[in-house]
Amino acid sequence: MKSFQADIISSWRQRFATLVSGVSLPLFLVWALYSAYVFLHVEALIPDERDFVILANTLPLSDMVTRAPLAWYGSLFWVSLKVAGSAHIARAAVLLMFVLTPWLLLRTVAEPRMRTPVLVVWLSMPIAWWGGKLIAPEIPIMFLVALALYLFDRGRLKAAAIALAAATACKISALPAVMFFAVAYGLQPVANWSHKLRQAPQLAGVFVLTLFLLCPPLLAIITELGTQPAQLAQGALLARIDTSLLAYRWEWDGVFSGGVLHFSLMPMPLALVAVGMLIRDLRMFAAAAVSAGAFLYMNINSPTAYGWYWIAYFPIFLYALSRQRDSGIGAGIPWCAVLYLAAACNAAQQLPLIVDQAYQRIEQIRILNKRDEILSCINQKLDELKPASVYNLAEFGLTLQRDVPVYATPGPGADEADVRLIGTRMLVGRRMTYGPWPQAGRLYATCDAVMIFTRN
Repeated sequence: MKSFQADIISSWRQRFATLVSGVSLPLFLVWALYSAYVFLHVEALIPDERDFVILANTLPLSDMVTRAPLAWYGSLFWVSLKVAGSAHIARAAVLLMFVLTPWLLLRTVAEPRMRTPVLVVWLSMPIAWWGGKLIAPEIPIMFLVALALYLFDRGRLKAAAIALAAATACKISALPAVMFFAVAYGLQPVANWSHKLRQAPQLAGVFVLTLFLLCPPLLAIITELGTQPAQLAQGALLARIDTSLLAYRWEWDGVFSGGVLHFSLMPMPLALVAVGMLIRDLRMFAAAAVSAGAFLYMNINSPTAYGWYWIAYFPIFLYALSRQRDSGIGAGIPWCAVLYLAAACNAAQQLPLIVDQAYQRIEQIRILNKRDEILSCINQKLDELKPASVYNLAEFGLTLQRDVPVYATPGPGADEADVRLIGTRMLVGRRMTYGPWPQAGRLYATCDAVMIFTRN
């Protein structure tokens, strides 16, 4: 009787595992299609994306490889953007990298039933729905770190070192990811320690040589970054850590830039997964923890502590939690169930932010599709007001041309403008908690999603 019951239980477990493993592909495709919708609406650029494309097309190639590049991004990013030549090609490239990031990580999961919970954890993280600076180094370095993990998992260590160097050559903020590979490699159990000790300098040499080949002015970038004022670093340590982990803020260009936990797992699901990792696989936990410490140190000493500075850590985190233990102290933990529970808890907390990110991007696309109609309405209202100057904080892509000064960036002239245009999308997600017009003013008219405020 017991044998019969055991056979039934085993049969149902097998069916459930087969069902769950088949769910990952439809989930992945739905997410990939949504990402394509966002990424391929190339007109919906934020100002930084637009400026990056213009700079890459106008700057000489020699400037990108012989001196500290603009924004202290690595030479590989600027050269690649110059080769791309247009925003359309650049957006298509980063879309491919974005979609391949979780795909590469799922390829490292040996147990089929583990793939869906890992994918669900990824989808519960707001970074999976990020619509920020898409033409930028962040998504490429996330992809390259995922590629390095894929190669590392297959024992192709030199190729992994090259991929990791390429990530750092795009932006030096990927450097803390190196700590994960160093610790994971150092703690890897092997029979021949002398071989590992001989191989380690070779891997380090491949990494350093590749890094300087792909980003020759690396030392100039490091020197330049060292001279930048770190406003955040002037505060108390605990306050800086809190800002880095849990700040909730949006940038002036409508891009979410809060703390890293708002991009990934909130404290409760993170603690659940971290304790499970500690019990199940000390090596993976130690490597992930050391790398996280390095990212935190970098973040709290930066001037801005943007949460996306951690973007190279997200594939590392997913890789570490997806390791399946067959024996040992943590082998009996129902790890799939733990990951589903963590994802459900995280989704419950992160859903408002995920929806908000999606809404602001979709709203921007909608507004750009009605650009001519909205601009006609704005010009009609401005003809009635006859302002001496205008501060344009409307949706990006709505370029206003008037016979009077039109300011698009903050400054003395913009602050004193008679009229301010504000897109309603800018009011979503507590972006402008101080109100749309800090000084005295009144709402004069609304043109679709653009509000027109006047001092008079």
